[in-house]
Amino acid sequence: MGSSESTLHALADVQPLDQSSILKVLDDFNQKRKLSENSGFDISKIILCEALEDAGFRAGEIEMLSSIYVLFDVQGKESVPYNLLLSGISPLTSTSTQEILSFALKMFDAEDKGVVTHDDLNAVLRSINEITSFFGDSCLLSEEIDEICNDIFSDDKESIAVDKIPSDVLNHHLAIKFISGNGEQKYNLT
Repeated sequence: MGSSESTLHALADVQPLDQSSILKVLDDFNQKRKLSENSGFDISKIILCEALEDAGFRAGEIEMLSSIYVLFDVQGKESVPYNLLLSGISPLTSTSTQEILSFALKMFDAEDKGVVTHDDLNAVLRSINEITSFFGDSCLLSEEIDEICNDIFSDDKESIAVDKIPSDVLNHHLAIKFISGNGEQKYNLT
């Protein structure tokens, strides 16, 4: 997401990450989660790097993604929810905002429920915002992300189908502001 002049957009245009390889990583994490006693989505940086290598990512891509891992490990626990991390890196897979958001939602919906809750959408948008900020591009304020989510879920729905969310979000005036590169914030500390 972000404007065509953004650093993130330029990177995705020149060297996009392969979505099928990221899907392999997601499948690997889901299999490990099913086999372990831990039913959570958390992974360590070491497990991330191993999965990326097994999926065929190049050394430079693994290094970049392990740096992004640190961004998501805000408490320094060396444990990050993989669905949040993988949804966050979706802007590196494409320059199409529709594709980015659809892929981010697919990554977040690791259990393939096909629906998104208010909190899910908020987490996905925040992760995309964090990645945008990481690359120094304009991003949204925390309150603006909350406003988008509140507006999308304004009719008290518990959840919305994953395939309906992208168009609803992309038509929101604050998302348009973000996509056009007019976000008021250059980095995000939320």
